[in-house]
Amino acid sequence: MIEEGYDPLAFRYLCLTAHYRSELVFTWESLSAAQKALFTLREHMRRFKENSEGEGEVKETAKTDEYRRAFLEAVNDDLNMPKALTVVWKLVREEKDLSDGEKYRLLLEFDKVLALDLEKEEFLEKLPEEAEILIRKREEARKAKDWATADKLREQLRAMGVIVEDTPQGVKWRIEKR
Repeated sequence: MIEEGYDPLAFRYLCLTAHYRSELVFTWESLSAAQKALFTLREHMRRFKENSEGEGEVKETAKTDEYRRAFLEAVNDDLNMPKALTVVWKLVREEKDLSDGEKYRLLLEFDKVLALDLEKEEFLEKLPEEAEILIRKREEARKAKDWATADKLREQLRAMGVIVEDTPQGVKWRIEKR
């Protein structure tokens, strides 16, 4: 049984990171990392969906075909799911050739194989407006190198159930499961 506080699909994600012919070494740290990756993927899905609502009809392009082909090649290569996940993350990080609508639609297609339930609305959580304001204030404090205020705001967000992380790509947040 998985401990309380872990999403059962985080275990599925963890299993997808190892080829079925190789031994999966389970640790609580690896499960935590898998849960963090799953939450990050869900957050990207939420943003892609949100950003694509005004796009209209999404058209097929050579780039969408390229990603679809790469994903299917990985799956058809003796169920190489770690390689398939690499394609997923490459798609998520694609910045110039695909719209958010194209990314969202492709990830939904890939999820038919991955079975991580990326489409479920309960996972596509929206950040409360109060938390958005605090995150913006925290960013302003960080730019002004006011670390004490930034830390205080991070703790306020944590008390609200919002976990904030600073990454080279910018601020990432996730809503903590309670």
